[in-house]
Order: sequence, then structure tokens, then C-alpha cells
Amino acid sequence: MIYCFKSESISVDFELINKMKQTNDASLHVQMAIQDKFIAIIHGEKDGTVSEKEKKVPQHYDNPVFTVNLQDTFVYVDEPAILTCKLDGSEKEVVWQQDSQPVEETDDLMFVNKKCIHWLAISHAKITDTGFYSCICGQSSTTAFLKVSEKPLKIIENLHVVTAEINVRVNADIILTCTVDQHSNNSVWRHNGKEIKPCDRLCVSVQELEHKLTIHNATLEDEGDYTVDYGDVKSSTTLTLKENPVFTKKLQDTFVYVGEPAIITCKLNVSDKAVIWRHDYKPVEATDNLKLVADKCTHWLAISNTKLTDAGYYSCVCGIESTKASLIVSERPLMITEELHVTTAEADVRENMDIVLMCSINLHTNEVIWKHDGTEITQCIRRQVTVHGLEHKLTIRNAKFEDDGDYTVAFGEKKSSTNLIIKGNLNLLHKKQLTEDLFKNWIRGALGIKYLKQGIQEFAENSVQSHHYEIKKQLPPVVCENCTEDVLLPSHTQGQCPKKSKCLCSKQRKNRRVCQSQGFCSTFYDKILFDHRFFDLTLTNTDIPSWGTDPWSVATCYISTTGYRGKPSANEIDCSGLLSMLINNTFIHRILGDVEINGETDLFKQAKDARNDILHNANYELSEGQLQCYIDLFKDVLEMKDAKGGYPLSRQPGAQDAISNLNEVVARILLLDRY
Repeated sequence: MIYCFKSESISVDFELINKMKQTNDASLHVQMAIQDKFIAIIHGEKDGTVSEKEKKVPQHYDNPVFTVNLQDTFVYVDEPAILTCKLDGSEKEVVWQQDSQPVEETDDLMFVNKKCIHWLAISHAKITDTGFYSCICGQSSTTAFLKVSEKPLKIIENLHVVTAEINVRVNADIILTCTVDQHSNNSVWRHNGKEIKPCDRLCVSVQELEHKLTIHNATLEDEGDYTVDYGDVKSSTTLTLKENPVFTKKLQDTFVYVGEPAIITCKLNVSDKAVIWRHDYKPVEATDNLKLVADKCTHWLAISNTKLTDAGYYSCVCGIESTKASLIVSERPLMITEELHVTTAEADVRENMDIVLMCSINLHTNEVIWKHDGTEITQCIRRQVTVHGLEHKLTIRNAKFEDDGDYTVAFGEKKSSTNLIIKGNLNLLHKKQLTEDLFKNWIRGALGIKYLKQGIQEFAENSVQSHHYEIKKQLPPVVCENCTEDVLLPSHTQGQCPKKSKCLCSKQRKNRRVCQSQGFCSTFYDKILFDHRFFDLTLTNTDIPSWGTDPWSVATCYISTTGYRGKPSANEIDCSGLLSMLINNTFIHRILGDVEINGETDLFKQAKDARNDILHNANYELSEGQLQCYIDLFKDVLEMKDAKGGYPLSRQPGAQDAISNLNEVVARILLLDRY
């Protein structure tokens, strides 16, 4: 490598200087980079000849004089540096010093002499080379200062946004970069004059000479002026984000069974933007069964009761952006929800009695085969097969010992079995008791309670699901499984509490805390509380960590009595519990329309009281008049009207069967009449 230095307009070829150092051959002096022309330049002559004035200068070889002194010099680190002086006579030996200390030659520092000229040349200057340098010849000397400084950083590519313009949008990742000419870790980034503290969302990085700031999931607050500061130099740019809508959460393919609710969801990067929903490329309109819901950036299409025709492709369109997914609706596979069993109490399964075997399934079907000990049963007067809703029954009249054995009911591939054992006759005392009218009326009343539950059960199930959905869509999209009754603090203040004596906000408040998952459970508690008619939740019936996923863990908070914790569906809740929930949950009241419910005189409360009168009757006696009154009351509940003349309960699945069964309870003679 060749280094060329200039000092006083003198050029030095260090490759040739190094050759001179390695040999004493005088002939190489002729090849030196310091040409004869250089000497002429020192004397002020450009053509290399000696001027007349110089010829007249007397030569004082015994008392040398520096005719050209050292000059103060400034260079940057790693740059070459050369100090030059000239004596009045040639071939005079000199001594070089740095800060009064002798200077020795190294690979990086060399001395060069030619005639009257002397150089000290440094090929790669270092900070430690800074100091006062002297060239001494006899009693004469010349001194100059050499300053070596770090090279100042320079910006070779100003700060700018490297992300493609089309992607400089809200919720996108944005990269700003600046390139300098040397390595540096002393950069400071600022946004609108305020220093940026790196975090998960704002990342500062250095790759060689390129300095980057990455902004993850950008928001409108990230707009503004950005500066990267390297001390003496800095560079700035302005970031402007676009708000054109982009789907940050797209529709997902969904599978449901017929009759189940279906919800498909998407999310935009901006709020309050109108969208268009399409089903198989045709516009979707809201109906009683299909709702289009929007909340800020999130959009839902919700179908409460899916049909096979609801299947297909659904798309959500906003401007030029869209997202698409498929909804698959399939017939629900038949399942046995209650295995085949003898409904008659074990002690009563005796000879000459009427025995009822029952199996429940989840779908309506008439394709059923009954078998006794492997042989298909043919209906006759003594063996009758009936279907009530989802219950399939085999009634064996005047049972005999040969009716013992294994019974199977098959619904295609699904089947259920049980074993029937016929015991001997009842004693005469028991027979006499069973023939009493008051006792038979009590049994009819108990059946009435059963049919009332059958009539309200489906409505209660759908209402609980809807209530849970309505609450969740108002909460953050998180689920908490850590809060309990002992530590949860509601969101409302004590001043806002409608019933402090029963509320968690007043119970050992110092030991409670707001839910750590964005207040999820605290707000959920408030939603449940303020939907309770009397603001009196039964928390012993619920499991708070299940609120986010289990609708019935919420519903059981509205049942006034305990013993319902962990019940997963309306099928598992008795009639009293369902009536209590219908009375206390004002959300369900709103679904029913303008129906009178006050928890004191309304039909649900009367039915609950009637249920208690029947089941808590110590003597198991019920007069014909009482029975008729209770059955009529149960029918009134199922046939209640709203303000518009509608029938909110009787339209529900199973309600008409229940009303028909209630009409039959009074008219028919129970199987016990034969005793």
C-alpha cells in the first residue's frame, strides 16, 4: 500500500522511503519519492532550479540554521502525518524528539533525509502521537505541535422510513434507518423531542454502520418527528401513518350442528368503519335469527339457531379489503342423553304392576326398535311404545315374572340396555294406600311439575346462552381463571352499590383486588349483579374462574337456593331452580317482553310456591280441586302473553308437548288406578 503525504506542498512516496531504509546503497537515493523538484518547491522554485537569491546565501556549515521550520499539523486518527524542516547546509545529522524525549523509528514511524531536508513521517497516526516534536541540529532546533484527533462521525444516509409506503399504516411494523461512516454505539433516538426508551414495541438495533428503529404494531400516537442523535451530528424525519382499513383478525372457518348458535368474527385496524356482509356473495340482511353486530374495530355475524341453509361462504368487506371463511352446518349426530332405565321406584317393580322403561336422546326420531332378551318387541295391549318429546318409553302393563330380563332400545347404531327384575306382589296395606284418591292426585301434581319443567327447559337453556354471549361481547377478549370469591373486588364503587350488605365490595375490602386480566372478572361480576332483580347473587352456586367459558356457571348465580354448583345445562336443573332463575334474571325478563315479573305475585312465583306445596306435602295428599288449580297455573305459565299478544314460552321447543301432557294429567286415570 502506498501512502502519500503533503506538507508544505511536498509529496512523499512511502513505498520508496521504506526501500531506502532497507539499504545503504546510495544509488537508491536517486529513486526516492522526494524528487529534485521537491527541493525546488522548498526554495520557492517550481521548475526545480536553484534561484539566484539562494545561490547568494552563504553556507554556514559549522553553525547550522533552520531555513524552513516545523509547522503545527493536525490529522485524524489513522491518517498519515509528516513533519518537515530544512537546514542551511546539506548532510547535517539531526535528532528528533517528542515532548523532549528521543523518537525512535518503528514500522509506523520513519525518518527521511535528503540534502538539507528532514522529515518525520507517521503512516497511521494515533492519539498517543499527539505532542510537541523538535528537530535538533547542534545548537539549533525547530519545534511544532502535532494534534491527532478522532475522526468526526458523518451521516452518509439520512434518517428515513424504509418500510414500503403502502405498508406505513396503523397496526403495521415500521422501520426507520440512518447510515453513518463509522461504527458508533452512542446514538440517542427521540420522538417529538422526547428520548425513546427501547421496549418490546420500540426496538433499537445497529447492523454495521446502519442504525435502525423498529416500531411494532404502530398506532396513530407513533406519528411525528423522529431524530437520531450522534452527539455533534443528528438526522431527522417525519412519520405519517395511514388509516386505510386492514383486517387484523380474519374470519375463521366454523362448524356447528343444526340448531346451535354460530358466530363468526373479524377485526379491523380502525374503529367505526362500516362493513358489508355477504353469504355466498349475496348481501346479508339482519333477521330475528341473524344479527350483525359491531363494536369499535370488531364485527360479528351471529346466527342464534342455525339451519342447513345457513351453510356456505361468508365474507366481510370494508372498502377494498375483505376476509372470507366457510360456515359448515351439519345435522347433529344422535346421542343418548339418559340411558335406558326403569322409571318406577325399585321397591314398586313388582308382579301385576305397570312398569315403565325410559330412554332419552338429543334428537327427535321415530326410528326406534325395542327388544326383550334379543327378540324384537311387538306392540300389544300389554306392551306399548310411546314417544314424548325426546323421551322414548316402553310401558309393560300388569307385569309378570316372564317380563324379567334384558331390555334394549336401539336408534340405528346407538343403543342402550337395562335389566328388569320383577318382584313379588305388594302387601295389602301398600295396595290400599295406593288406591286412595288423595295420594293419586299428589302423584298427578308431581307429574305436573315435571311437565312444567319440560315446557320451560328449552327457553331457559337458550336464554342462558344468549345472556352469556351479551355479557362477553362487552368485555375484553381475555379469560381469567385465577379470581375467586375470597379475593375478587367488583368494578363498581361502594357508593354505586345497590346492596352493600350482600355485595363483595363491602366484604373484607382490604384483602380484595380487581381482576388482573384487564378487570375481566370484576366487570363480569358487575354485569351479573346489575342483571339480578334483587342484587343478591348466590355465589355458592358458581365457580368464578368458569365465567368466561361456562354460561351455566353464570346462570346459577340467579338461583336463590344452593345446591346447583357445577350443573352444566337446563336439563340438570330442577323446576324450582329454573323458576327462580326466570324470576331473578332481568335479562331473561327483557327477552320475555312486557310480562309482569316482580318476584312476589307473578306467575313464575306462584308456580314456584305451588311446586313447594306439592313436594313438601308431608302426607302426600292433594284434593281434586287443589290439583286442578295447580295444573291450570302451570298451563298459565306456559301460555302467558306479552304486551303485544305474543306467546314467548309456548313457541319454544317442547312447550306444546308439555301443555298437552298437563291437559292429560287431570283427565287420564294413572296406571295406579287399577290397584
